[in-house]
Amino acid sequence: MEENRKEQMDDSSFVDESEEIEDTEEVKPKKKHRFGKKFWIILLVIAVVLGSLYFFFGRKNDTKTPAAEAYVRTVTLSKGSLQNTVTASGAISSQNTSNVTTTLKYTVKSIDVSVGDTVAAGDTIVTLDTEELEKQIARKQESDADSLEELQKNVQDAQWAKDDAWNDYYEACELQYTNGTYDSSKSDKCTQAYRSFNTVNARLIEAQQKLSNGVTDYDLDDLKTDLANCTLKAETSGTVTAINATVGSAASGTVAVISDINSLQVEISVDEYDIQSIEKDMTAIITSDAVDKTYSGKVKTVSPVATTSGSTQGGSSTSSGFAVTVTIDDADDSLLIGMNVKVQIVTSSEEDVYTVPIDAVGKDDNGNSIIYVKNSSGEFEAVKVTVGGSNDYYTSISGDTLQEGMVVRASA
Repeated sequence: MEENRKEQMDDSSFVDESEEIEDTEEVKPKKKHRFGKKFWIILLVIAVVLGSLYFFFGRKNDTKTPAAEAYVRTVTLSKGSLQNTVTASGAISSQNTSNVTTTLKYTVKSIDVSVGDTVAAGDTIVTLDTEELEKQIARKQESDADSLEELQKNVQDAQWAKDDAWNDYYEACELQYTNGTYDSSKSDKCTQAYRSFNTVNARLIEAQQKLSNGVTDYDLDDLKTDLANCTLKAETSGTVTAINATVGSAASGTVAVISDINSLQVEISVDEYDIQSIEKDMTAIITSDAVDKTYSGKVKTVSPVATTSGSTQGGSSTSSGFAVTVTIDDADDSLLIGMNVKVQIVTSSEEDVYTVPIDAVGKDDNGNSIIYVKNSSGEFEAVKVTVGGSNDYYTSISGDTLQEGMVVRASA
């Protein structure tokens, strides 16, 4: 019976355990619900932790990043030259140019050269038609020949008249004597005949003088001069850079231009505020957008008078600048007449000096000029300097502690 009881107890225990199991199975969903809640709680905690980490570390990094990445413009200190310049633009022209001109209105018979040809002084450039001119000269010469013949005839007639007057004088003087006796009553005829002789002789002398002088015809001289000028020649050697004539048309003014293309210059206009700083023989730097090269030159002339561009409402004239001519000393075939170039005239220059941007120089509390130089720790520290000359962008500085290679903050 005890065994049965035990079995019953065992069975009962089994039943109870089964019931507990069944009960457990019945509340199992509730346990699953509690597990899910923990999961979300844990997830929330993790998120809070990560957010805290980002807040502290991320914000710290964000705070440092702008300073670390901030750009500071710097320049490396080195020695060089500092120049002050006046800049203007102009067109290239020849230093030596001559025009072939005429005031004659005859038609062009031939053009003996072409643009680009090289000519020497005295070479024929243009020939004018002289057919009509030659006819005028021929008529004049024929007329003058007739005049000369008339002069010769006048001399011959005067000579004959003189001979006759002499004979009349001789005969009148002889009539004063009859059988060797002088008759004073006949002396008047002798005296009158002598006077007539002198008059006729004077006429002969005058005719001879006119014949000696020949025929003076100023009109003919002018025509001959025009004939010689109908052959238009080069006054200087160089290259033909322009022809302003057409065969068959009347010539007028400048018919050709001859330039020395190996001797070039630039004509510029300088503002009245800068002209006082420009002097003859100053060095100039010439550049062109069309040529990848820099040329050197010198100031040749500086006009003391400004050109005027009109008048104001009050009637006073307005200045458009002063003419300055600059030679190009090392010109080559790349530079052509008429090409636009930029000219920088060096008005002052410092050599072998330290230069920095103007903004790199500041003042300390005591009014000393300073620049900021990067030290070994990467920080910028103030260094006293002495300021020299400057231009629109840079200034020269000096100081006992300055050395080439120093890194200078570009803005003080």
